[in-house]
Amino acid sequence: MADKQALGMLTAAELRDLVSRGEVDAIWAVTPDLYGRPVGKRYGARFFIDEVLDREVALPARVLFGDFAGQSLALPSGARVDIHKDLSIRPDTGSLRRAAWLDRTVVAVCDVIDPATGELFQLSSRSVLKRQMERARSASVVPRGAMTTEFYLLDEDWPELREGEAFSIGAGGRAACLPDDHGVVGAMMRELAGSGVALEHVCASTGAGQYEVRLSEAGLLDVADRQMIAKWAIKDVAARHSVRASFMALPTELCSASRMEIETSLSSADRGAALFSAREPGDRSPDLPVACRWWIGGLLRQARSATLCFAPTVNSYKRYRVDDGSASAIGWSSSRSSVAFRVVGDEKRRQVSCKLAGADANPFVASAAILAAGLDGLSARADAPAEIAEGSALRALPRAPMGILEAAELAAQSTFLRQAIGEGFVELLAYCGRYEQARFDGVVTSWEQDRYLQDA
Repeated sequence: MADKQALGMLTAAELRDLVSRGEVDAIWAVTPDLYGRPVGKRYGARFFIDEVLDREVALPARVLFGDFAGQSLALPSGARVDIHKDLSIRPDTGSLRRAAWLDRTVVAVCDVIDPATGELFQLSSRSVLKRQMERARSASVVPRGAMTTEFYLLDEDWPELREGEAFSIGAGGRAACLPDDHGVVGAMMRELAGSGVALEHVCASTGAGQYEVRLSEAGLLDVADRQMIAKWAIKDVAARHSVRASFMALPTELCSASRMEIETSLSSADRGAALFSAREPGDRSPDLPVACRWWIGGLLRQARSATLCFAPTVNSYKRYRVDDGSASAIGWSSSRSSVAFRVVGDEKRRQVSCKLAGADANPFVASAAILAAGLDGLSARADAPAEIAEGSALRALPRAPMGILEAAELAAQSTFLRQAIGEGFVELLAYCGRYEQARFDGVVTSWEQDRYLQDA
């Protein structure tokens, strides 16, 4: 299925024309880092056209491997990369788009290239997803996806989110989490729509001051690119309106968790048939088409080992602990939202939704994990178990890991992950999980101070 070009997307010829007419001053050449955040360089428009657009340019390796505080990680030996050397980036000309929220600026999403081989750099999260897309092509299937991600709008001063203050509009003359009384959500929708980010809606979600943005269905790589751009734009637009947008999985135990729900569908490459909706000749399964059952079977088989791909921070796992709707139970259903995988739609248009990812997930890595597990299910013909019916107890179901250390160990020990997304990348993910936990363990929290400082 060919996608209609979204408003704000540009061809290389259109970009050259805009630059020649002096309508664009700068181009950001960006690529996702380990956590899905855009990193790269801001080029003058003319220089980009002459020296960058059709070639590879240097990018310091260290910018891809910073932690959440911006400190460069000391990578494990298994990663096999020297962060003090340069890699290369190459603009993906199919990703060129106006950055409507930035003045006279265009964004080019880039692939990371290993200068030693001229191939995709194996530790780039965009490369990881592109490899899975290539596996899908080899299997003669075409995956598509959509994403729904929640976020909070917070007071710019970041007041402490404590009981009696959090989410109360007007406490102390200000709000901790804000309704859209700044016009910020409308501005976000306009800027996203003008930046090639095709979306269905931005609307209020469950929690006070919580919103969700839903990106329209497209190819998985395009959706992941749009998700990266959307988070960037949403944060910038919020700051312009003197508020802040947070994609933290669980900002406080008093609020609803924020998710990134990823829906996938599959069609055959040769006939274009929707494999989750249409039945193949000889398919006598009583409910779902067999391809859909195998896809779900693969997701269920690999969910625990791949959880680190959906939950990259210490805080991610608190989402699993506090909120029954966070879908930590590894099962599938067409009616229950409290299980990890849900079948949505009908025979005309059916998708499989994964609810394991938090809003803090890297969309490239999370999508790659879903695609790898689903393809594994297809190749192994891993039939899905019985659906979890409405009202059924969930206690007997396996659960997602409840902490990042457990998730890191499961990932490190997974032969499936190592073969599907690469030994080095799995080593890197597991290292980062252990690193995040070690950083957390080295900090005295406000909870400890409140509980022990005076009374111990």
